[in-house]
Amino acid sequence: MNDADRACLIMPFRNEARSLPEVLESLARQRGTRARLRYVFVDSASTDASAQIARDWLQATGNEGEVVSEERPGISIALNAGIARVRAGEIVIRLDAHTIYDQGYLAMLLDTLAQSPPEVWWVGGSLIEPLAADLPGRVVRALMTNPMGLGASAWRRATTLRRVESNVYLGAFRPGVLQSLGGFDERWIANEDSELAARIDAAGGQIWFVPVRCSYHITRGLRQTVAQWHRYGFWRARTTCRHPATLRPRHLAPPVALALALALAISPARIALLPLAALFAALVVARRERGESPAVTAAAALYFPLVHAAFAAGLVRGWVSGTAVLGYWSSQVDARAHVRGESRPLR
Repeated sequence: MNDADRACLIMPFRNEARSLPEVLESLARQRGTRARLRYVFVDSASTDASAQIARDWLQATGNEGEVVSEERPGISIALNAGIARVRAGEIVIRLDAHTIYDQGYLAMLLDTLAQSPPEVWWVGGSLIEPLAADLPGRVVRALMTNPMGLGASAWRRATTLRRVESNVYLGAFRPGVLQSLGGFDERWIANEDSELAARIDAAGGQIWFVPVRCSYHITRGLRQTVAQWHRYGFWRARTTCRHPATLRPRHLAPPVALALALALAISPARIALLPLAALFAALVVARRERGESPAVTAAAALYFPLVHAAFAAGLVRGWVSGTAVLGYWSSQVDARAHVRGESRPLR
């Protein structure tokens, strides 16, 4: 087997002892790929048994791999710690510690990348089915599936092989791509995939969506999800400051809607907010998932505007903060260096 046939699978985690057994079991069931795979689990200072669960799984299944410790916090830092362990010529596959993978998941990614032209650098899928048990979790699931929440994103709804303008969920990278681009930018606390996608595009690479199946366990509650999307908004703004071509009309819609709502709220025409809110709620109901309970739909109609407002506030904060504005020109220099292959070495 030559190096081009092999893949290094990188999974960062921190305190995931509850979810890891099911996730690893789904990886153990993958079809026809075991001899090609090597696992690198990156433990980001877990205080539970996550690292030991990963070690035990490697030993029990006979899969090749290792568990790497990374004390510094941050998803980009953890991913880069894994990338530093990738061998020359290996495909890199990013894994998530909350995601359950269909039996053909890895094989489809590897086959698609092998059959794609060399300018295709990244192939990946979307979250097919968010998994949740309690009411707050089901409301967050509705946020991900309802077009009035986050379900309108093209990459969440695509069902056929196609090129995409932005990032995909997880996926496989052609050998050497991540290393040549300097890995993930460790200054990016969130939205790191989109920032990487912009650098891939600037360097002449392509990203393709593959209709692979996977499910995601929702672990954040309602309040945590609002905070998460505020953080995503901030880092999305940072990404658009660094890569202006990534700015889309959909990024402007939340802050414009928030500004209009606030303007109406303090004006004599505030009564107009009532029919607008009723229209939004009606659209939430009309576009909900089949079989969704009335309680979830009612909660979603109230909850979605909070998430959109948090995201909008994050965008505005990112665009106007000194960090985003003053860091713009140096970021442009960094971006050009990434494209020329002058990125700093991975630690």
